[in-house]
Amino acid sequence: MENVTANESQQQTAYLFGDDEWKHLGKRLSLSKRELEIVQLVFTSKSEAEISKDLAISPHTVHTHLGRLYHKLGVNSRVELVVKIMERYHEFCREHDSVLEPICNRRSAGECPFDEKNRQNGSSPSANGQHSTGSTSCGE
Repeated sequence: MENVTANESQQQTAYLFGDDEWKHLGKRLSLSKRELEIVQLVFTSKSEAEISKDLAISPHTVHTHLGRLYHKLGVNSRVELVVKIMERYHEFCREHDSVLEPICNRRSAGECPFDEKNRQNGSSPSANGQHSTGSTSCGE
């Protein structure tokens, strides 16, 4: 397995979604431009102090924005914030007219077990997050 530095990991996380996907998420979640910027930096594992420096705002302002984001999205921590964003992204991807690219590479083939039609046909993820056929997980 290849060693990945913390900085490389942060850069990879920053590109989890493209600019258009982030903008779409922000709009769908009713996030302000500043809230979206902060969410994106949370996804890169930056601390409040680092976010403050990057955005040239006070740490107190970052803390206030995070508190409002937590309230708006119904979460209590940074981890829950990331999970909620990922859940909502997946939910938005499943919509019939979605402009978002699926995280699950099986969705475009019509095989994602989280799609309603496949659940009705008995295909579902197992308890360990794997597809019932034993193939790769939906997160790939």
